[in-house]
Amino acid sequence: MKKSKPRAINEVKVKLLPEKAKRDYVLRFVSYIIILVFVILNFLMVYIPRNNLTSDINKVKRRIANIELKIENAAYIIRTSGYTAIFRNNNDTVNDIENSTLDLNKIFLLLDNNATFNDVQNLSELEQANPENFLRIKPEHSFVEYVSFKESDSSITVTIQFDQISDLFIYQGNLLKVNYVSDVKAPNYTLVPMPNGDSRVRTTMLISLDIEKAPMVPKVGESNE
Repeated sequence: MKKSKPRAINEVKVKLLPEKAKRDYVLRFVSYIIILVFVILNFLMVYIPRNNLTSDINKVKRRIANIELKIENAAYIIRTSGYTAIFRNNNDTVNDIENSTLDLNKIFLLLDNNATFNDVQNLSELEQANPENFLRIKPEHSFVEYVSFKESDSSITVTIQFDQISDLFIYQGNLLKVNYVSDVKAPNYTLVPMPNGDSRVRTTMLISLDIEKAPMVPKVGESNE
């Protein structure tokens, strides 16, 4: 009698996670989902609105600073009542203005906030049509603190404030484009702190005039045009 061979048994052992371990993984996964959702909601509902609010606050601060500057400038104009008041403490300048043959009413437009190149010099009809001559000479938000005029060397000394250093260079370059301005020197500048934490630029310029090209006071019966 033949002995039967023992049948081979293929055994596959599968280790199943205990019920407790499965619950732990599920809880961790749910926790991660909750944290991720919280982070997303925090980003959408807190971070972005806060950044927008900060940006709006900064815009309001800049507007307030501009308004304060305009108020200060307006008060300054009212207080000085034009350039005559700026000169009033400088008798030499007053005497030079009274005795000057230069048309200072026109020349002092170089310091005016709204004056263009067409306003300060006599241009041909072709030059007057050039759009660049309608640009304002003096940068916006700049204002004059002090002016002195010397007839002996036909020069104007002006202390002026600007929003930023680039405005100083722009104004200096614009002045040099005027045909009777021979030189403009601004050797140094200082920073003036503002209440909002920003600062403005103050400098003293020496503007030299070419009297051969500068507008002269018209004689009696002559037009100033």
